[in-house]
Amino acid sequence: MHEIESEAVSPSPIEAVPSLAPETEVPIAAQDAPNDQQNSIAQLIKPKRVFHYGDVPRYGEYLIVSNETGYTLVQLDIFNESMYRSSDQMDNLLEPESLIHHGQQRIALFKFPLLQQALEQQGTDSYSVNAIDIDGDRYSFSWLPETDSWNIEITEDELTFSLEDITIPPPQGDYFLITNGTEYPLSALYVIDPTKNNEIASTNLLGDMVLLPTRIVHIATDDVPWIADQLPFDTYGRVEIQAEDTDGDLYRRLWFPTTDIWNIELTIADLQYDVSIDTYELYVENNTNFDIWYLYLATEEYYDVHAYGDDLLEDSILYAGDSTYINLSQFSHLSELLATDIDEPLHLIGLDLDNEEYHLLWSPHDNGWSIELTNENFSSEPLPEAPYGYATLLVRNRTGEDIWYLYMVTDAMVALQDNGLDVLGDIIWRSEDTQALVPESFSWVISWLSAYPDGSLMLIAETYDGTIYTRSWSPQTHGWLIDLSSEDLLKEM
Repeated sequence: MHEIESEAVSPSPIEAVPSLAPETEVPIAAQDAPNDQQNSIAQLIKPKRVFHYGDVPRYGEYLIVSNETGYTLVQLDIFNESMYRSSDQMDNLLEPESLIHHGQQRIALFKFPLLQQALEQQGTDSYSVNAIDIDGDRYSFSWLPETDSWNIEITEDELTFSLEDITIPPPQGDYFLITNGTEYPLSALYVIDPTKNNEIASTNLLGDMVLLPTRIVHIATDDVPWIADQLPFDTYGRVEIQAEDTDGDLYRRLWFPTTDIWNIELTIADLQYDVSIDTYELYVENNTNFDIWYLYLATEEYYDVHAYGDDLLEDSILYAGDSTYINLSQFSHLSELLATDIDEPLHLIGLDLDNEEYHLLWSPHDNGWSIELTNENFSSEPLPEAPYGYATLLVRNRTGEDIWYLYMVTDAMVALQDNGLDVLGDIIWRSEDTQALVPESFSWVISWLSAYPDGSLMLIAETYDGTIYTRSWSPQTHGWLIDLSSEDLLKEM
């Protein structure tokens, strides 16, 4: 082997040895830089900052309100005794914004001169804090500016449940009320006479005002003369209430001044169209010579036993010559049925005030979503002979409450959980009054009694607030004069 001769190499100083820069991670914040997203279709949404006010200077230019109630607050007022004596109506320090749970709002006092002037006196007065949440519940407590924090915190502990009782206007009076129970701010409000085509009906009663949830407006009848023909007691008129919220959604309901209370509450149930759900909207036109009071849609199975289900018109009447859109999605059994591929046609049944029936078969696949009822659809057949000769049943109301709805239900209807039609119609059955009924004038009753002369029916009575009374009645057993009493109150299962 040959040895390799090499020159001796002196070691270099350590500091002279070049070193590689260590790898470092790019800061997360730098990765989010907007410049890095210029070529991206997907754009990053960054979390928003949350700022919490700390100590607030006492007797300064503003105060802070914090919401820890668990609900969104839509109205807030702060006042002392002097301010209360000058006016008992609430101001709203939150307008035009609501205050969400865990939220804070800075209240600039210069916007509320009376409150600002009272606080500038730096007296020892106690102030009341009143707040109302989106459900209409009220919160109330005292605040001492001299010693308490000017960061006012409202919690669920201040919930009083002592909601303000709004006096219901007298029927056929000189004003009526409309309450926003929709949970959304309303930007437009209309009252319309549906029998007329009057441009003045397009007047927005709110003007530039936004009607926040739970708020109530007072409307003088003299200020809406275009609906005057519908207001007298003996006209059985109807008024269409329409509203639009700040999201552009439309609310609509019919108000019957003769029978309905004069405080009309618009609720989420009056929403006409919700794009977030699948809807099955049916257009129905009444070209018969009679007003349709009840409208049903039933399968063959239920039609054969006269169990028609929910009234599609609910509290409305489809007047002769009128038309309406019905969102079938709001009826769960129909929504589920229409979501399937149904082969057989459905039965559309319309009943007028005399219980005469109009009937046609409808298939959404073959006939489309527009239906016309005409006199040719009149289908009432001769009723069977009345086994009791159309005798009158007298029922005394001994419940201590006014009855708004009364049903006469057969065993077959009970089995199908179908109460049928309200036999009172437009009548409110006052406490201690006697109601005269002719049971055999109702088709399902005469059919039942003809088949089962010794059978019984169930009377189901319901008050305005949903209290239910039930009792059995058999002509053979109970006769033709009976009482409905407090002992018939339906016990909860």
